[in-house]
Amino acid sequence: MKRDVSKDDEIEQLERRLEIRRERLRRHYDAARTDVLEKAHKVARAATKAVGWVPVAVVAGGLMVGFAASRYPRRAARAAAQPAYVYATPAQPPPARSRNLLAALLGIGATAMRIASSNEMHTMWNAVRRFRDRRRR
Repeated sequence: MKRDVSKDDEIEQLERRLEIRRERLRRHYDAARTDVLEKAHKVARAATKAVGWVPVAVVAGGLMVGFAASRYPRRAARAAAQPAYVYATPAQPPPARSRNLLAALLGIGATAMRIASSNEMHTMWNAVRRFRDRRRR
């Protein structure tokens, strides 16, 4: 014979199952939230480290490119034959490479200063500062 189950018992069982599901969902949510926060913390630490050395690497790379460009020999342009009286004058030494290197370094330095004083750089720096302040709180 089938036992009659009262409506109150059915409601209690249903409420118990709902409470078990709520608890399970809460545990899964907490676990997922913890995982996401840990990954976000790792990304934030990596970004903080990158912000520290990326500008230095960019300037160093620019200096290396300028140095290499100043050392690269220029192609000699074929000029028309010079008149005979030119050979009678004393030969002038070729331009010093140190001047080329100095010009490259000064150009790179001026560009770096122009970038550092631009509005975009100030905006980026303020964003980095706000990010660091939010992370410290």
